Amino acid sequence: MAINTTAGTLVYIGTEGFVPSPDNDASAYEADSFTAVGEVETIGEFGDEANNVEFLAIGDNRVRNQKGARNAGVMTLTCGLDDTDAGQAALIAAVDSNLNYPIKIVYNNKATSMGSGAIRYFRGLVMSRRENPAGADDVMRITFNIGINTAVTSVAAT
Repeated sequence: MAINTTAGTLVYIGTEGFVPSPDNDASAYEADSFTAVGEVETIGEFGDEANNVEFLAIGDNRVRNQKGARNAGVMTLTCGLDDTDAGQAALIAAVDSNLNYPIKIVYNNKATSMGSGAIRYFRGLVMSRRENPAGADDVMRITFNIGINTAVTSVAAT
């Protein structure tokens, strides 16, 4: 498959506390209802990175590196502020919750004209929301940080 731009990518938030079973099954995520987040400007990076666990062997004076726990990161989502958008309202409400929310990202990279773009699912906590009114010639923005607490489940484009 060829490379693609991010233009046309859609972001959705699911139901508070919804737990797909099993947690890494795309069809289990689809059992939830998702609300589109409007006016998304940028989607930050996300995905597993293993912690580095060091061991120093004194016999050969060599540090050995091992993979530790994995962390999918904190994804930053920046939107044009829209007080009437249901997805943004759901993200704002999620800041006050200590429960994970399913997140669904659908890329605009269909393999065929009748197919669908690749999908990424994960669950996380909406950690923060920050508004940025900026200057006279700027669009007001709102930025959310989503702390990812599961593996990222991938569905290939069709």
